[in-house]
Amino acid sequence: MKKDKVKVKHVTPKKNRKLILISMWVLVGGSVLFGVFNNMRSERQIITEKTEVVREMDSNYLGMNSFVTNFAKVYYSWDTTNESKEKRKESLKAFMSEDLLNLNGDNLREVKEKSSVSNVQIYSVTPIEGEKNQYTVFYTVEQVVNSVTAVNAYTVDLYNDGVSFVITKNPTFVATPKTSSFVKKHDKTSDVIEDSKALQSFLETFFKIYPTATQKELVYYTTDKSVKAINKKYTLVSVNNVVVKKVKDSYHVHFYVTYMDEFSKMQVINEYNTVIVKKEGNFVIEELK
Repeated sequence: MKKDKVKVKHVTPKKNRKLILISMWVLVGGSVLFGVFNNMRSERQIITEKTEVVREMDSNYLGMNSFVTNFAKVYYSWDTTNESKEKRKESLKAFMSEDLLNLNGDNLREVKEKSSVSNVQIYSVTPIEGEKNQYTVFYTVEQVVNSVTAVNAYTVDLYNDGVSFVITKNPTFVATPKTSSFVKKHDKTSDVIEDSKALQSFLETFFKIYPTATQKELVYYTTDKSVKAINKKYTLVSVNNVVVKKVKDSYHVHFYVTYMDEFSKMQVINEYNTVIVKKEGNFVIEELK
């Protein structure tokens, strides 16, 4: 009988090195791809977590705003009868901690006039440093006592665990916020250009039809997609204080438009900054804000 010859493959050192190199590159490539995938997944997870945290914070702040607004409407409102005072005291249980309820138990003893709240304005909600789930809320109350209106500012401390709320510090008066003295600066000098009168005429024409113009009509005057039909009964009174600056082939224009609101008969003054260009001899608004 003939014996079958067994074929033996010889792997030379050169081929062996080649196989090792290929295996190493496959491993390196796989590691890199896995790392990139893992990194992308981690980034997506971080973004998702941050988005959820922002949503939760927004929800919490809205909740605290509503809670303090409702509290203020109860706390600063009363009638002179014992029954109404007791009703107020009972209502405050939904807002204040037990020790504060006891503190405020007899604070209307000397009251002889009825009080109501016409407005509550929340100005800020600030986390208390070093205190978990605790915040200071700064607010103003417009209070009417005996037909006299007064506006006062206060702060309260609030505990909020994301589910429930409670006032932990009694309302404490602070300085009423004042209007800032900041004045936005505008360049009041207009460039001397040939098209000044024509621009004024164009603005008057556009803003005359703007309140009642349809979207199809607006495209003849502007390429700004943010300008939408408003469908209001406004009558143009004037276009004033027009300041024009020539910037290359465009006009940067700042001005005021006064309308008469036919519903309330109030004069409505709108302030605009526009970028206007000339296309085929006609003015077109590229940007209106």
